[in-house]
Amino acid sequence: EFDKKEEARKKVEKKKPDDKKDKAGKSKEKKPAPPKKPKKPRKPSKKPDQEVLVRALAGEIPVRLQTEWHDSIRNALHLADEFDLNWVLEGGADAMTLAASLVESEISVIVGPIVTSPLQGVDAARSKAEKAGLLTASGIKVAIGSGGGGALGSRYLRYQACLAVRHGMDREAALKAITIVPAEILGVSDRIGSITEGKDADLVILDGDPLKSLSRVTHVIRGEKVIRVTAPAPRRRDF
Repeated sequence: EFDKKEEARKKVEKKKPDDKKDKAGKSKEKKPAPPKKPKKPRKPSKKPDQEVLVRALAGEIPVRLQTEWHDSIRNALHLADEFDLNWVLEGGADAMTLAASLVESEISVIVGPIVTSPLQGVDAARSKAEKAGLLTASGIKVAIGSGGGGALGSRYLRYQACLAVRHGMDREAALKAITIVPAEILGVSDRIGSITEGKDADLVILDGDPLKSLSRVTHVIRGEKVIRVTAPAPRRRDF
């Protein structure tokens, strides 16, 4: 019985056509697959932090390096020289120890905030105020910054210039340190920073010397709009 089944299976296999041959017994040839259409390249994803870095390395935007101590400032000088950075030193507690290098490299320094709170210690404010004057006397372009830690630095910006003058900074340099020098550092001195024909008319009018803390703001001009300020004069002693 087994032999009969095996013989029948062989007959069926003989009748089954070969997969590789057609009915005429000729071998089939596979047709080559049509070429695939090339895919459109993907649009590269944007990485804002890296794009800013590329612009900084290309010298298109200034770099603000915030550091305080001698070794860090020295390393910043070497880094900026290696990559040819357009940079500004922010903070710089030990900047005077490398004043000659900063002058040679034409690096501006942002000092401050000198005052961050009415309760701030006098010694800390005095040290920063004196540094602004010493750096200016060394030939370094100085701006007085308000810092990014809160609104008080901006609120007391003019008083910081007053303190700097009291502790030895040249009056004209102190006024520039809160007007034209910051505008130059930010690259917007063609629009703001000084009272010049053609620039934006964003002005503050006071009833006295702007570097006297008791002088009061009376008017603010924003473009063609004039705003009268009625706030009382600050109740504090003159710096």
